[in-house]
This record gives sequence, structure tokens and C-alpha cells, in this order.
Amino acid sequence: MKKERLSAIFILFTVLIISCAYAVNYDQTSFNNSIEDTKFGIQSENSLRLSIASNLTDDDAIMGDPNAPVTMVEFGGFEETFSRLFWNNTFPTIKSQYIDTGKVKFVFRDFPLVELFPLDGYAAVAAECVHQQGKDDAYFQMWNALYATNQIFNEEVINQLAFDLGYNITECIKSQLTLDEVVLDVVDSLKLGIEGSPSFFIYSEFISGAQPISIFQTAIEKALNESIACFTNSQCNDANPYTFDTCQNAGKLNATCRHQSIQCLKNSDCGNSTTIKYCNAQGNACSTSTNYLCNNARTLQASCSSSSGGGCSSCIFGCNNQTFMCKPVPVITIFSPINNRIYNLTSLPFNLTTGNTFFNELSYIDWSETRPRWNILCKNCNEYGLKKKFTKSFDEGTHNLTFRGINGTIIISKNISFFIDSKDPKISTTLPKSKTFTNGSDFYVKYNEDNCKSLNLMIYSNIPASGGSFSCLSRKNIEKHVSANLNSYNNQEIEYQFIIKDIANNTDESKKTKIKIDTTKPIINSFANTTDGRRVTFILNITELNFDEVNYIDHNDAHLTVRTLCSSLRNGICTSTKTFHIGNHNIIIKVLDEAGNSVQRVIRFNI
Repeated sequence: MKKERLSAIFILFTVLIISCAYAVNYDQTSFNNSIEDTKFGIQSENSLRLSIASNLTDDDAIMGDPNAPVTMVEFGGFEETFSRLFWNNTFPTIKSQYIDTGKVKFVFRDFPLVELFPLDGYAAVAAECVHQQGKDDAYFQMWNALYATNQIFNEEVINQLAFDLGYNITECIKSQLTLDEVVLDVVDSLKLGIEGSPSFFIYSEFISGAQPISIFQTAIEKALNESIACFTNSQCNDANPYTFDTCQNAGKLNATCRHQSIQCLKNSDCGNSTTIKYCNAQGNACSTSTNYLCNNARTLQASCSSSSGGGCSSCIFGCNNQTFMCKPVPVITIFSPINNRIYNLTSLPFNLTTGNTFFNELSYIDWSETRPRWNILCKNCNEYGLKKKFTKSFDEGTHNLTFRGINGTIIISKNISFFIDSKDPKISTTLPKSKTFTNGSDFYVKYNEDNCKSLNLMIYSNIPASGGSFSCLSRKNIEKHVSANLNSYNNQEIEYQFIIKDIANNTDESKKTKIKIDTTKPIINSFANTTDGRRVTFILNITELNFDEVNYIDHNDAHLTVRTLCSSLRNGICTSTKTFHIGNHNIIIKVLDEAGNSVQRVIRFNI
């Protein structure tokens, strides 16, 4: 019975195919011309970019997102060799990359080659029966089962595959309920001029045969780019900051860019804030303002709002009718005494003003006094010492003063400091003395000064004045030893002078003193000594115009003592005999001139 039933279906199927082929034969030539333009991946350009694949589906089962932007339609058979090859080698990649990711929806339409594969038509009808009972998911379960089985097709095998999936298709087969669906697929394939299985339509691309995966990927990517208006919001950016740009139905065929207006980006889009200032009748500074605010700026929820406010500030000294601001609090401007100034006078002029504002009282206090107290300068006044001269006396040293103005409960004040140093420095002693010799190493000054600023040694001769500046201490009876390089004045007579200055620029100068300059050391031309018992005779040949003396020190003495050998020379010779105790002697002999220049020799001997 099964074979008879199967044969009847095939006969009917063949008759229907022939009838369909005949019915469309009259239009076959023109249709073939259209198909030729789309075979093997060549896109037809006369269809206003309509998707052929999207128009080739009726109520066929769909794998993937029904709203996917690209439709892929396969015309194939279950028993046909190349359809099975496509399912096994190529389809898994397409499914994972495009169908499962929502980019492609896949439709399978029946194209059974019953003349070559007798059970192909039965398998197609059986799959449609499963579709009728279990919808799209059930259909593709059966679809996968038919391709996956290694059994040779017959009715029992095909029915059992459906039964294993939970579907009994016996009655459906008998009633031929799904035969029309299969026939419709075949009719559409003949209209399209399809001659082989499998054949594919991807958007407006036609692919014939089980081509490599790269062919399908190229066609799908091209379809995605051509059929989808946008994938992300950034692709809809119209460079207008006042629109909110979004991609609606991103990545789908009905994707569109939507540009929604944004009311404001910043506060100034809503209006310019204004402030009006004025002085009221009470003499206070007042203002009213209107401010505009952009709420939720740069979003679709952006909106404008405004607020008004204002108030008055109490002005103690009235409101300025030009600036509409409170008149500033008066300040005490002090012209004298000057802040941080050092004065060399004890009586100082007082000059100060409070501008146009009169005060009940202007006074001052000296915080440096033993018992500070406020001293009134004037009453109901705005100045002191400007129209009439006034002076105040102060002791030596630092003074910290506060001036204040009182007007009821209002008090303004200003602080200043100054220093009084009215006493001149006093130089009491200088060295070298007049007409004496010096080599520049023995300048000396003694002075009194509590606030010493500088100490200078001045040298006067037939060349411009020179000298040097030195640090100085501050107190009474300061003794300062300084040196100066006088080589350029050797063998000349010069004048020197000390000048001392304090921080108040008070000055004292010593009198100019004439002195003789000798910066050349004595010369020992020869030196000899002879010993006779405990007596030692020293003989030195010396060249020195300003000879002073020859002395010696015995470093082996218990008490080091400077002893004189010669206080004068006879024809440049110093001869002197001295007695020494028994033992070793380490003698340093020094020759000095009147300017303090010296030269020495060392001699060691044993008695």
C-alpha cells in the first residue's frame, strides 16, 4: 500500500509540475532574461533596489529573526547531493555568523528533483506536514533530521524521522494536505527559471550551486550594506547639535534615522539673564534679576525655565547713584608719618584724611609706649594736619601706631609702624696714627652706634679715591680691625678716613689721616751664626729702608718669649751674640719693618 500511495503522489506531483511549467511557458522567455541578470551573483539594477529574496516567501518556515534585514532563500531538495553538501559544509557558518546574530532570516523552499531522486518529493511533503503540526521550529528540526540521516530514503525512514521528533504524519500524508505547498514552491522556482538544486537568493543576488562560504559571505555583507539605513546612532549624526539623532530599528530593513529637536544646550539658549540695579529711597543698594536655566541640557528632556529675584543691601554710608552700589567704607589715608619709614628726626608732621566723610573723633595710640593711651587729634572732622601743620614728638626706636575714626557705633582704623634714629654715629679712635707706616693690614676703628648700617674705609691719594666696605655691629664701643690692599700705593704717602652710617642715614666721618705705605717685605741677603760654648753669634745682611727690628723666639724655651737681636742696622748688617742654655734649640728669627712687613728664618742647633 505504501508503494502504491507513494507512486500516486509522484504521478500527481509530476502532472502538477508539467501543468505549472506549461502555464508559465508563455512568459518564460522574458523571465529568463531577468533571471540571467541575477545568476552567479550579478545584481539586477532595474528593480529600484527591491529584494528578490524578500518577495519569494509565502508562508514558508523561517529560521532566525523574522525582522532580520536580509532574507536568504534556498530552493533545494533533501535527497539531492549538492543540497546535502551545502547543509553539511556551508550552512553551519552562515547560521552562526548571520542567522543566530539576527542579521539574516533563512527560508527553505522545496525544489525536489523527483526524476532523479524519487523520494525527494515525499520528503518535502513530510517536512511540510511536520511544519503544519509544530510550526517553524518543528519544520527545521525535521529539515535537519532529513539532511543528517545516513539512511536510504523510503517512506518508513522518513515517517520514523518525524515520529522521533514527536510528530505522526501518516494522516497528513494520506490527505495530501501539504502537497499544495510543495507544488507552489516548485511553481515559483519554474517562474524564476531555476534549473538546478540548490539555488539561492540573497536580497538581489542569485547564487547557483553549493558555492564556497566566501561567495555567500560576500553576498550577505553586500545585502546588509545596501538594505539597512543604519546600524548605530552615530551613523545618523547630522552635525546639528540641536537634534538628538538615533537609529530606529538598528540593523533591520526598516531601520531609519530619527532627528528629534533639542530645546536647549545651554542657559543662554533660553534667554539672556538680566540684572537691574538701583538705589532706593532709604539709600540702600538694590537689584532685581531674571535668570534663565536650561534643564537637562543636551537631552530630549531639555526644557527652559526662568526665575526672578532681588533684594537690597543696607548701606551704612549711603548708595552711589551712579554705580548703584553702597558707598565704600571710608578709609584713613595717612600721608605722614609714612608706614615702615625710618626717621632721623624725633618730631614728625601728622597729615591724614578720611575723604569726604566726617567723623565725630579722629585719634591715635602709640602701642610702643610704656602706658599706651588714645590721643584725640580732632573732633567732627575729616582731616588733621592738611590745612594746618601739626607735629608730634617720639622717642628713639620702633613705634606702632593705630589711627581710628569714630562715628557713633562705626569705627574705622589703620595701623602704621616707623622707626626713629636721630642720633649720629660717633667715631672715637682710628689707627694707624698720622705719619706712621702701614702695609694695609692694621686699620682699626672704634665707634658708638646703636643702628649701624655701613662702615667704609676711604683711601685718598693722587689717584681716585678707593677703599672698602665692611660689615658693622651695633652697640657702644665697637672695635673693628680691617685690612686693605695697598700695593698700588707702595712707597707713597696717602690719607685714609673711616665713614660710618646708620639706618637713618646719620653719618660720622673720622678726620683724614696721612700715613706712609710700605707693602714690601725686608730682604735677608745672607745669614750666619757661630757658636762659642754657650754663646751664639748671629750675623744678618738685610736690605730694608724702613727697618724696625730683628727678633727671635726659642721654641724650646719653657716660656716662649720674643727677644730682640737688633733694633738698628749698621751698613745693613745686624750682628748680635746671645747666650743659650745647654740642649737643643729651635730658633725662629724674624726681620720686621715699620709697616709690619716681615721675613723669617729658622735655625736649629745644640749647645
